Amino acid sequence: MSSYLSHYEAQLKALLSLYGLSLPNIYSYLHHHHHHHHHHHHPTPRPIRPILALEHEIDSEETTWNTAAAKGRAFVHMFSLPTTAELQAYLDTISPHQHIPATSPWTDPRALEHWNWAPEYAQCMYDEEAFARLFARDLHARIEDNVFVCMSNTEPTVVGERMYPATGAWYGNHYNTASGIIIADNLMSPMALSSGATGEPQDAAGVVFSPRPPPPWLIPLKQWSDVTFLMWTRLAEQAGVRVDSIRYIFHAGVSNPVSKRVIRRALARAGTPLEGWDGVVTFPVEDGSSSSGSSTSAEGLAILGTPNGSATGWFLAQHQEQLGRRKVVSVSVFGEMGTRASAECLSVYFTLDAPQR
Repeated sequence: MSSYLSHYEAQLKALLSLYGLSLPNIYSYLHHHHHHHHHHHHPTPRPIRPILALEHEIDSEETTWNTAAAKGRAFVHMFSLPTTAELQAYLDTISPHQHIPATSPWTDPRALEHWNWAPEYAQCMYDEEAFARLFARDLHARIEDNVFVCMSNTEPTVVGERMYPATGAWYGNHYNTASGIIIADNLMSPMALSSGATGEPQDAAGVVFSPRPPPPWLIPLKQWSDVTFLMWTRLAEQAGVRVDSIRYIFHAGVSNPVSKRVIRRALARAGTPLEGWDGVVTFPVEDGSSSSGSSTSAEGLAILGTPNGSATGWFLAQHQEQLGRRKVVSVSVFGEMGTRASAECLSVYFTLDAPQR
């Protein structure tokens, strides 16, 4: 575990260095600010929140929820389309100004080396017994089979006469090929670093999805869904298991602010408090129009439409040839701690159906 923490510390230092910061600088500033505060006692004015600002905040919260729900419905529709041609036609409809391919161009794991995504392996698992019990009880899996792989892009890439600078990005995931599980654990995407946003998965560009195009100097292989699919493919082949054996996709310790707001609202709508790993809350995300008569929940759709859920959506939608036609059956929410936890420490996992060919 100490090597695992050292790995996180190194990544934190690398991230701070991008902004000309260091941990000693931050400690010095905090100490000076604390000292200055205690020598200047000025009365703190009472904050005033104008009614218009509060109304704007409420409208923004509603817009965030509705946007996530619309994205979730879009993914459910994508999962239902039987052919790549139909999926492409639908993507062209919802993203008329920027092409989103129905099939990802990234299918060969050797692309990871080509675009300088370097792996760092570690045998790692969470210490808390509750998480191990969740693996055994709900997933019928062994946490000991998890392997942590952090893919980082820290070297420039030259393709032809063009040079792509290093992004400093990383995707740290746990892979469990024995039981078909991926856990997105520690992420900082190239798009996030280029914009100063949070490090978690970014939506593909489009009208229903994020309209922001990537900078022209950014490496093409940049999405969590593609980098993770390529590493999953490599590890599955090395383990002698089918690539389509994936059953669950986790997002541990969600930090994306949009995802957190939507998940918290989903729990509030359901009247369910956030519990620890022994108190998982599950929302269905199935298409209610299916012949099996499966149910759909607004909460499940909205969580699927969050930035974290969208990463899972693209992972499935754009790799149908390798994974088969898949859909998200449900999304489960739980606290990151073994006991009841605050909404700041939440995690989610998406349950997938069996592959359809």
